[in-house]
Formats: sequence, structure tokens, C-alpha cells
Amino acid sequence: MKKNFLRHMGLCILSAVMIFASGCGAKVELTVNKDLSVDEYSQYYLTEQEIAQLINHFGPDVVEEPFHKVTINGKQYSRVIQEKNHHKKGEAEQFFAEINKKYIISEGSAFAGMEDGTEIGEGNALLQEGVPSIEFADAVVECPYPVYYTNGKVRQDGRTVDFDLRKLKEGEKFYAVFDKSLYDVDKVDFTGVKNNGIYNNFKKVAIKSKGVLTYVDYQEIKADYSSNSNSNSESMGVTTDGYKNWYFGTDGVYKLQTKLLNGKKKTVKFTIDTTKPKTNMKNKTYKKGVKITFSDKIAGMKSATLNGQKIKSGKKVNKAGSYKLVLTDKAGNTKKVSFKVK
Repeated sequence: MKKNFLRHMGLCILSAVMIFASGCGAKVELTVNKDLSVDEYSQYYLTEQEIAQLINHFGPDVVEEPFHKVTINGKQYSRVIQEKNHHKKGEAEQFFAEINKKYIISEGSAFAGMEDGTEIGEGNALLQEGVPSIEFADAVVECPYPVYYTNGKVRQDGRTVDFDLRKLKEGEKFYAVFDKSLYDVDKVDFTGVKNNGIYNNFKKVAIKSKGVLTYVDYQEIKADYSSNSNSNSESMGVTTDGYKNWYFGTDGVYKLQTKLLNGKKKTVKFTIDTTKPKTNMKNKTYKKGVKITFSDKIAGMKSATLNGQKIKSGKKVNKAGSYKLVLTDKAGNTKKVSFKVK
């Protein structure tokens, strides 16, 4: 029980390290076997100050495990946890976004052994108490086959790769490739949207490629978070499960960007607009002349008609009568207003 509790504490701390780039350090050694099972040897480190904060947050029982003093890069740490685990095939996704006989790829934070949002939240509580900056976060991956392409450092055996997790930039992946032919693959397909497409519903975008995607991220060119009120979905904003399936639940203009092993980039740009055009006109009777204004924040206006005649924003109406205003944006959202002028 004590060992499991301490491992949970270590994962809390390390989750905080990987997500918020604060506190302590970690070394994770992984051996990927030919059957795609994975042997894990993890070591988590804290300074005395961080241990004190850990005790303050989780209570004195956490110190019953004996600490091992070590010096790394001239700085003294206490090794809080050493853990060995064997993960069967299909259980190693906690470390790798993809693992197969051609390549392995990870988002870096997966090496932290993060398991759920609760641990992340508990780790964050430590950060609020002032844990200092991360000093090191290293992963060593022993691969089952020779490595031909990687953004890590290959050792002399040709199969073991050292990764410094701090060097991972937003959207970048850590990878080791065993199949030379993957370098020549430069095709990427995006399903769910078309380039320069405009949509009036939220979208799931899947990325498909037989190659290795070393970078995947999105750019928010324009967004309207008030559109979240149009959705009953619990998934708002932009979310992803893994790195090849993306969910866009907020109105906006987006670019989903990828980079292949050979450096070639593939991008899809699209617009989501679930909101009707805005206008100052109401369904009511006006006692005097009016000036009609309208706009559309995301997709832009496609057409505007008043009693069937095209008009521009700023149109003045002084003549008494009944009017029907129809506004349509480029996503197909339509706003209709019926009003009278006396």
C-alpha cells in the first residue's frame, strides 16, 4: 500500500513537471520488446525543499519510504521512487501515442506516466506553493530494431535513444523510426473538412498518413467563444484524443498543421461558424425611419435582402410599410427579421 501510494505521489509530481514545466526531475527508461510489450524503469527526484512541500501537501506518512541521495548536474536530489513495471502489448499507450514494428512516437508528456486529471490537479496544487523550475526530464528508449531516424540521440548500439523531454516544443513529437521507407512518405489526408471549407456545425477532423507525423498542432486564426452557448456538447473549444483526431467545438478560423519525417508540411484551413449574422433590427414597429446595420464575425456575410432586394449595411428606411430582412452568412446561417415603419 505504501509503495503504491508513493508511486501515485510521484506521478502527481511528475504530471506537474510535464504539464506545467515546474519542479523536480525524472528519468524514465523504457525497453520496447519485439512483441511490443514495454519494460519500464522510472526514477523520480526531488530536492529537500520539494520534499518539504510534498509532506506539507500530502502529510508526514509520505516520508516513511527511505530516500536515496544523488547528485545530478552538480545538484543534490533525493530519489523518491524507483519503479519497475512490465506493460503488455496494448498497455504501452500511456507512454507512446503510437507503437508498432515500424516506429514509436510519443508526445513527451506521456513519459510522465500521467493517468488521469485528478493526478494532474493534485500536482498543480504543489505548484501553487512555489515549486522551483524543472532541472531535468530524461527518457531513454531501447528499441527492438535499429533506429534510422529520430530527434533524440542514438547510442552506439544503434537501438537505444536518449531524449531530453524539456526540448519538446508545442505540437512536436519524440520519435524513433525503424523503417527507412517511411522517410519518402509525404501524403497526409484530412477527413471531416476540406481546405478553405466553411461549416455551420462543429467538426471532428481526423488525420491519416502512412508516414510519421513529427509535428501536429492547430493555429487559431480567429475565434468566437460566445458560440459555445450554441452547443449542448460537453466538448467545447479545441480538444484531441491522441494526436490524429481533433474536435473543434468553437466558432473560428483554424489551421491544422502537420509535419512529416522528411520535413514536408501539410495544412488544412477551415472555418466554423454556427452563429447567425447580427443586426440592430428587431421584430417590432418603429415610429420613425431606421438605419439597418448587420455583420457576421467569423464567416462573413454572403447576402442581405430587404423585401427581396439586395442591400448593404447602413441602409436607411424612411418610408412607412412592412419589411422583411433576410441575412445569410457564408456558412449558411440565416437571420430573418420582420418589422414595420410608421
